[in-house]
Amino acid sequence: MIALVLSSHANNTKCKTAWQQAKTLNEKQKIEWLIACIAKQEGSFIRNGSEYTPSQAAEHLRMKWQKGGDKIKTAQDFIKHLASTSSVSGKPYQIQLKNGQRVNVGALLNAELKRISANDK
Repeated sequence: MIALVLSSHANNTKCKTAWQQAKTLNEKQKIEWLIACIAKQEGSFIRNGSEYTPSQAAEHLRMKWQKGGDKIKTAQDFIKHLASTSSVSGKPYQIQLKNGQRVNVGALLNAELKRISANDK
């Protein structure tokens, strides 16, 4: 069920058109892409039990990335170490969709990374 939601949700993202026009992205560009995709989501970003707008979520992830510095070498590092769970509580970040269903941000970003990385091959 979650794969179906992710697939359906990813196909509706506003990021799709720009990605189709993009050539191969380097790792920094992929991370920027993932942050931009969070900013364009429809629904609420859930962090430590509180709701935030997608733009607030993107700002938070960008701040974590900047503080992470040289530790983050790849988009996969970004997802695994910064964008999936709270460093404070260890709870997963989630997007609450308009239908009320919650999707883990890590799963959403992994699906998006897989989609944009398919262009690399």
